Amino acid sequence: MILFSTRQKQILLTLLSETNGISLTEMEKQLHVSRRTLYREFSNIRLFLEQNDLILTSQNGNYILEGKNSSKQKLKVSLNGQNSAYDMPTSQRQNAVAASLLLNSENTKISSIAYNLDVSEGTIQHDLLTLSDSLAEYNLTVEKKKGVGVQITGDELKRRQVLCGILLTEINEYSFLRYLNERDDSVANFFMTLLPYELLSEVSRQLAHHIFPQINFYSDRQIISTVLMFAIAIFRFDNNAAITRSVTKTKELEYLAVTYKFFANFHWEKVGNEKQITKEEVISLAQHIQNATANVNSFDFDVNDFSVMVQVRELVELVSTTYGWDFRRNPDFFKRLSKHIENLIKNDQQQLPNVQIDTLQRVSDKYTRLFATIRSKWKEVFPGKELTQPELQLLLLYFANEYTNRTYQRELRALVICENGFSTSQILKSRLIREVPEIQKIDTTKVSDLSQIEPKNYDIILSTIDLPGFPRDYQVVSPLLLENDVNKVRNWLQTYQKKYSAIQEEPVPTGNKSLISPKVLLQKESEIHLYNQIVQAFRVKQITNNEESLESITSQIITEIPTGFISDTKDVIAGLLQRIQLAPIGIPDTNLAILHTSTAGVKKPFCSIFELKKPFTMKAMDQEKISVKRMVVLLAPYDLDELTESTLGMISSLIIMNDDNTALFEHGKTSKLRSFLTEKFLEAIRK
Repeated sequence: MILFSTRQKQILLTLLSETNGISLTEMEKQLHVSRRTLYREFSNIRLFLEQNDLILTSQNGNYILEGKNSSKQKLKVSLNGQNSAYDMPTSQRQNAVAASLLLNSENTKISSIAYNLDVSEGTIQHDLLTLSDSLAEYNLTVEKKKGVGVQITGDELKRRQVLCGILLTEINEYSFLRYLNERDDSVANFFMTLLPYELLSEVSRQLAHHIFPQINFYSDRQIISTVLMFAIAIFRFDNNAAITRSVTKTKELEYLAVTYKFFANFHWEKVGNEKQITKEEVISLAQHIQNATANVNSFDFDVNDFSVMVQVRELVELVSTTYGWDFRRNPDFFKRLSKHIENLIKNDQQQLPNVQIDTLQRVSDKYTRLFATIRSKWKEVFPGKELTQPELQLLLLYFANEYTNRTYQRELRALVICENGFSTSQILKSRLIREVPEIQKIDTTKVSDLSQIEPKNYDIILSTIDLPGFPRDYQVVSPLLLENDVNKVRNWLQTYQKKYSAIQEEPVPTGNKSLISPKVLLQKESEIHLYNQIVQAFRVKQITNNEESLESITSQIITEIPTGFISDTKDVIAGLLQRIQLAPIGIPDTNLAILHTSTAGVKKPFCSIFELKKPFTMKAMDQEKISVKRMVVLLAPYDLDELTESTLGMISSLIIMNDDNTALFEHGKTSKLRSFLTEKFLEAIRK
C-alpha cells in the first residue's frame, strides 16, 4: 500500500472530482502551489497511476485522469481511508509470513502466525501455498508438520538474501533510520521489529565506525541494506544457522579487510554469546558490501537547475503521450535535451534567428505532426518562454533524432536488476516468463554492472532494490515476485500498450494514382545521372589548416574543389560566409559542420567532406561550442532545380537524423561513405 503526501492526496482528489479536467492555473490557485511543484508531484504519482490502470493526460491545457470508473473509485476509497487503522494488504502479509519463517529456524505454529497478523489460520494456510511456489525458485522449501508447525529449509545464503530483499521492499528508509537512531517506535512497522533493536543498533554503530568511513556508499538505501544483511547474518549465526558451503572469495581485498575489522570490534555480549566468526560468513558479507556499494548514478545529469529538469521531464511525458511514442526510455536523450533547454531558460542563451534554415526546415516538413505536438506542449509547459521558429525546429531535431535512432520494438523487453547477481535475477526471469508471457525478451543484470546497460533498450525495468539516481522509471518488486508484483507488471503492461501500441505514422503526401506517364523514365534517368555525379565526385580529403579563422579555412576548402564544379571562387566563398553569418552551422554534440550555399559561382551540384588537420572551434545550432574536425560541403547552382534541391537536402538530413549515420560522417572513409550514399540513392530511385 502506498502512502501519499498531503499534497499528493489533494492533487489526486482534485483530479478525481474534476471529470472534465482542470488547468494548471486553476490547480495552482486551489492548492496554493507553484507550477513547478505540480510538475514534480505529477512525476512522482504517474508510475503509481499507471500501475493501477489510470493515466494522467493533458488535453487542450487541461489535466485529466483517464481510466475505468472502477479504478477511479478504488483510488478514491484508498485516499479517503489512508488515515484509518493500518491493515496489511495480501502481498505485504505474505511477505510478513515469509520474513518470520526465514528469520527463525524452529517450527512455528500456524495459529501463532495467524494471531500475530490478526488473520485466520485458513488465510495463513493459503499464504503458505502461494509462498511455496515462489520460495521453491530459490531452492527453499516450506515444510509443514502436523501438530508441530511450519518452517523453511534450504540454502542458508539464499535464505538470507531473500529475507533481506523482503525487508528492503517493506521498510521506508526515513522511518527505519529514525527508528534506528532515536528508537522511535511510533514509526516502526512489523518488518522493522523482526530483528532485535539491540542487534540493529550495535551493527549500525560498528558499521559507522569501521566500514562506512572506508567504503563509499551512495545512498541511504545501500546503508540500510548493509545494516540489515549484517544483522541477519549475526542473528542466524548466533542461532546456529551458519553458512556451511564454500563461498567464492571476493577479489577486492578492501572489502574483506573492513569486514574482519568489523567483527574484531563487534560486542557479542549485546546480542548473545561471543562466538568465533567463520571465514565463509566474512566472505559472504564482504561480497554484500561490494554489491551494495555499486554506483547506479553513472547517468548523472549535468543540469544545475532541478526545476528545469522537472519541466523537461513533463514536456517529454506530454509529447510521448500525445504523439504515441515513448521518448522517455533513453536517459542520454533526456540529458541532452535538458542541457539545451536549461541554456535557453536559465542562461538566457541567444536563440537562432527567425529566418529559414534549410536543414531544420526539412526536418519540420518531414515530421509535421511531431513538430505540431512539440510546439503545443512547449507552450503548455513553458508558457512564458517564446521560441523562434528555427529554435522550435531545433527542439524537433532532438525528438526526431531519437525517433529515428531506434526501430520501434514491437516485442516488449524487460530488464531485471538484482543486488546479489545471477541466481536471483534468473529466478525472477523464469517466473516472469511463466506469469507474464506478453514480455518476449527479458535480460538480467546485477547492480554493479548497471553502467554497462542501455536503459533505452527496455520497455520495463524491475529491481529487487531501490536505485537512487537511476534515470528511468522502474518498479521495485519482491525477490519472491508475489501475486501483487505480477499484477503490478500486468497493469503496467496494459497501460503501456494503451499509450504506445498504436503509433500514428507521419502523414505522407499522396500522389496522383492515375496512369504513369512515360516522363517518369526521363525523371529516373535524370536522378541516376545526378546521383552518379555526386557519388563519383564525393571524397574525404584532409587539408592542412594553419590559419585560425573560418574565412581562411573556407577559402582553403574551396580551392581544393575541382574546377569543373566552380566558375567563380570568390562568389562561392562569399556565399558560404554569408550563410555562416546567418546562423551557426555546427551539428550539436558532433565534430561536424555543414558548409553549404546555392550561388551563381557553382556550375553543378557538389558534395564532399574536408577533414581539418587542426580542429576548429565554432558554435553549433544549439549555440554550444563544438570542436569541428570535418566540414561537409554542399554546393548547388543559384537556379537549382527541384531534384538537386531535394537530393542535397536528403544528404544533410541523413547526416543529422540518425546517430549511426552521424558517426559514419564523423569518422568514415571515402569508400564507406560512397557505398552508403549509393545505397540511399538506390532506395530513392525505387520509390
